Order: sequence, then C-alpha cells, then structure tokens
Amino acid sequence: MTDLIVRDGYLKTRDAVVDIAVDDGAIREIAPDIDREAEAELSARGNLVSPGLVDAHVHLDMALSACGGRRPRDNDAAFDMDRALERTAAYFADGSPAAIRSNVQNAVETAVANGVVHVRTHAYVDGHVGADVVEWLVDARERVDHLLD
Repeated sequence: MTDLIVRDGYLKTRDAVVDIAVDDGAIREIAPDIDREAEAELSARGNLVSPGLVDAHVHLDMALSACGGRRPRDNDAAFDMDRALERTAAYFADGSPAAIRSNVQNAVETAVANGVVHVRTHAYVDGHVGADVVEWLVDARERVDHLLD
C-alpha cells in the first residue's frame, strides 16, 4: 500500500494531469492513473503540484506583531530606525511569553497552509529585550515541530 497519492495534479513538465505516489517521503511514481490504494489521498483538482516551500529568513518571535485596528500597524510614516527599535522594545515589553507563543503557532499554521514545509527563524536579542525570547521560541518550536521542519 502506498503512503500517499496526489490525484489529478498538474506538473509543468506534463501535458495532462497525473497521479503522484509518495512513499517514505519520496515520489515513487508519476502516472496518468495510479490504480492502487493509499493510506491517504489528496485531490489536486488540476492545480499545480510543487515541492514544499522554504522560508529561510523569518522572525517568528515578531510574527503577527502588526496587529490592531490597522494592518500593518505603525507604517504610516517613512521608515525611521530609532522609531522601529522603540516599537520593537515596546512589543516585547508589553508582550507575554504566552502571547508570543500563540502568535508563533498561528504564523506557523498559516505558513503550512500555504505550502511552507521548512522555516529558519531568527530571534530578536538586544540590550533592552534581552535573551528570554530565545527560550520562548524554543518552547514554541516544540509545540509546532510536528507541522514543519
């Protein structure tokens, strides 16, 4: 039995939709109609099938920090580095570890829903914020580890 079959997927190198069989995380067969059972099946409904996306530079510790009555918040003036640093320090001073972990969870779930399978995150550490955010990110990583690499 195959682990997964993606049915009716479009590949840019093919003239018609195909089925794609996946076992042990690797593509094992691509054919117009794979006639066998699978533990799971997905219908691509004729849409493009591509490898999972990688976000190589994200700051999950600041994910969804531009929330409020206006999205994105605080972007109504020209960029000013001092003002940006003040807002960042205020974000971490006002935020709780639980709120930041919740934002990380929401951001990761949104990324996965949009095809991201790997994330490389950075942590904001400075003399005002300190290094606690690294611990918060490690804790959040443990909560989302099953969703992506």
